[in-house]
Amino acid sequence: MDEEKLLDIAKSPIETATQLAKNTLEPASKELGEGLSSIFNLVFSPLQKLKIKKQIEIERYKDLLLSEVSKIPPAEVIDPQLNIVGPALEASKYYVESDTMKKMFSKLIAKSVTKSLAEQAHPAFVEIIKQLSPLDAKALNFLFENRNKVGSGSILLFKSSDVYMEVYRNYFPFPDLNESNHSAYGASIDNLIRLGLLYIDTKVTFTDDAVYDSLYDHSFIKFAQEDLHETNPNHDVALKKTYWELTKFGRSFCNCCIKQ
Repeated sequence: MDEEKLLDIAKSPIETATQLAKNTLEPASKELGEGLSSIFNLVFSPLQKLKIKKQIEIERYKDLLLSEVSKIPPAEVIDPQLNIVGPALEASKYYVESDTMKKMFSKLIAKSVTKSLAEQAHPAFVEIIKQLSPLDAKALNFLFENRNKVGSGSILLFKSSDVYMEVYRNYFPFPDLNESNHSAYGASIDNLIRLGLLYIDTKVTFTDDAVYDSLYDHSFIKFAQEDLHETNPNHDVALKKTYWELTKFGRSFCNCCIKQ
């Protein structure tokens, strides 16, 4: 096929990918890999032809996708869920420079063609990934790995015994949390809540008080105490403990797009 025809096909990547998948993909891992490779090339050909992204990053993503697919036992391979594979590949071409996002798209696509896991691959997950920043994904991964192991809270500045100001809301013990990035992490938590992945209850706490130790031991709360006492020497700083949980939708998303 000459380049002009290839470019014509690439103008409608999802439609072309869907038709190609229907005609060529067979439920065996080798054929599936070859079929996905063909769809991948069609979807990404506008970028390749126009040289709008680094070719090496596109190739790395392609290798990552095929690597995920190659892990599927042949007996488990099923025809692609076209409402997931097409949109996922179309969306992911704008994230080829982000290793985090490439991994999430690759895992979603691989789950969608695995018989025992396909039900986990919800079409809405494509849109969820698109609305996550790398920091959002990093925060979500930490929460998924530390579910029921770490607590959450808010850092309060007390004006009196019963009057206080919430200075740092939705405080989690992220390993690299510091005075420079706490606002960005706070925004990430807000986004995870907005997307329906995370739930925080400010009126209850974990029954196991030990989960809050990581909050008290973290360098950030020590920074906050020193910083607030410097400008408010006569006021107390305290931690208000809260409860958090990934929603059922959030756990499904993590199992599908994040879990190793």
